Amino acid sequence: MKKRVIFLIVIVSALILSGCQKKKITCEEDETIKDGKCVVLLSEIDQKIVDTSELTNYTIEVSIQFKEEIANVVIAFDDEKSVFQTNNQTEYYLNENNQVYRVFESKSGYQKELISADSSQATLYDFFVDLKEDDLSKHESAYLLNYSSYDLLDDLRKSFDRNAVLSNVVVTFGDTHIKSFNFDLSTGELVYHLMMNFTNINQTVIEVPSHV
Repeated sequence: MKKRVIFLIVIVSALILSGCQKKKITCEEDETIKDGKCVVLLSEIDQKIVDTSELTNYTIEVSIQFKEEIANVVIAFDDEKSVFQTNNQTEYYLNENNQVYRVFESKSGYQKELISADSSQATLYDFFVDLKEDDLSKHESAYLLNYSSYDLLDDLRKSFDRNAVLSNVVVTFGDTHIKSFNFDLSTGELVYHLMMNFTNINQTVIEVPSHV
């Protein structure tokens, strides 16, 4: 009986020890261990793209230049709030309980309405989340978007003019994130130059007006 008890103790102890020991994780050459899992090692540029796409607090300042005229657009994100602002229009967007609401000014004050998630004008400028280093070609201190990847900006192009032609897409990077996009949109003989700058990263504050 005593031998059986000792034998059971040894078995239980062995099971406990085996449960406590961490299994050795073996990753591929292009992978590293993160949070106990194998993840693909990213290049410096791809890491900056991913870090930018994962931001929840930042501002994109857009300048649209046509000859001597310049129009400005501001798209800002503050966690579950965002704002789309032009020279004469400001719209706010709220993410609440997996729903998207638009807050806009009317004659009777600010109103709130439920919209589809892809109706926000701000989503036109988030094309960079699908960007990869393979879409780019290095040119001096910047990168050119390959022509084969121009469809990343297709929704933005069509919102401007369905027949607009996109060209000369240049991307620059800062120390940790995407810094800017510069490109041309032309319709016939008219050429518009757009400049998108990422600013106020983790420092953007949006105050949504009181609404009904």
